[in-house]
Amino acid sequence: MNEQLELFPTIEREFFENFLFTHVAPHATQTIKQSQLRNWTFHKRPTNDKAIKKHLEGVEALGVPPRWYPIFGNLDIDNPKKQEKPVFDKLQELNITIDQYALFKTPRHSENGNSRLYVRLELHGKPITAKLYNRVLSNHFKNIEINPNGNKIDRLALGFESELIDNLNSKVIKLSLEEKLAIFKNLKPIEISNLPRFQQPEVKKIQNLESSKKRSDFVARAEALKEFGLQKNSEPRHLAQSMVLFLLWLRDEHNEISAAEFVKNWIRAKHNGFSELVNKGDWQKVDKEIDRQAESIFAEVADKFPDRTHNLVTAATKDDVLMAANFGKGSATLQKRFFNLLKIIRPNFFKYDWIYIPAHTWRDEIASRNSYKEFQRELEAKGLMITDNRYRIGVESRKYKFNLQLDSGAALQKEGRNIDSYYEALETGFNGELNAIESVTGINRMTLWRRFQKQN
Repeated sequence: MNEQLELFPTIEREFFENFLFTHVAPHATQTIKQSQLRNWTFHKRPTNDKAIKKHLEGVEALGVPPRWYPIFGNLDIDNPKKQEKPVFDKLQELNITIDQYALFKTPRHSENGNSRLYVRLELHGKPITAKLYNRVLSNHFKNIEINPNGNKIDRLALGFESELIDNLNSKVIKLSLEEKLAIFKNLKPIEISNLPRFQQPEVKKIQNLESSKKRSDFVARAEALKEFGLQKNSEPRHLAQSMVLFLLWLRDEHNEISAAEFVKNWIRAKHNGFSELVNKGDWQKVDKEIDRQAESIFAEVADKFPDRTHNLVTAATKDDVLMAANFGKGSATLQKRFFNLLKIIRPNFFKYDWIYIPAHTWRDEIASRNSYKEFQRELEAKGLMITDNRYRIGVESRKYKFNLQLDSGAALQKEGRNIDSYYEALETGFNGELNAIESVTGINRMTLWRRFQKQN
């Protein structure tokens, strides 16, 4: 596109080249000319320097398809009264500073206040794809047009009546073209791995499994995959790789590099023919995918869950059963809640003063949606728990400090697995002696007998 740079006597070459690099797809072959500048009329033609020059001078408006790795994305604010405040509230919530976005008015700004907010997203200091750009922005900004958007043609930045709007006082600032380009050039990137709820696809699937009520199921499946490899009815190869990597991270058996090497060797030895890509022999693609997955799990997940409160292995001892029985003497419901709490905090209790427990764990695994807050208040009233109410949505849960005397004894087990059920723990811990269990818990022996029969 640089063969006609002599058309730009007033624009420095470096600024023009920067504009081409950051805004125009290298092989853009489709444009839209806008004769009246405010109302689109469609004219397809090859993109060239002359067309871009007319756009920048405000003679014609130009639309181009997005780059595969766009440098910038934008929010098209077409309804300022409804959209502008939520957009800026969200920017503040995400800790995005004024040097990380630029607001420009559009041709219809004088009529309805429409504007465009430009941002620059990166992942670990590198550009991201147009698809990921749209997914990340759509995750945080609802009911607003986001570009890039698939292969949709979008108005090129700057051009006719495109002026900067001051981030602090909303006043329009008249700038030269060089100054506008400099604003884009100096726009600080937003690291998307720091944004709440940003998850790469493989990690998201694992976290969905993690939130299951049956935490031990995930570990058992991952261990089976690690030992026996892919099976006809097992998870797909890419998810199986993530599960084994996640298991290695969970067990502290490897760092990121050694875990990736382990899984590369594992899939070669134990794919068992159940992977189309492996059967084709495309090991380069498989290895790159494993490297990406290892980076996601050992970096992204470790940052979001630094104390491993999502530890999938729960455990309880006989002393935990006695403590739960004393806490809610005569009330099976209170005893079960306290037992559920103990088995979840035990893996981290001896390592950390404060333990992160997500809200979904309280309501799904400890108590219920309607009762967990009441249970928390009771723990606090009895001096058994202190709550730190600071949290970041999607990044860091509330944390709790427990004033409990837990023993470091062996976990109650049955058939080689840690016991997960309170009644099963009672039956195992007291060898099924109903009289002893009734005395300790205050629960009627017939109720206990029915519970034991039901679980068996």
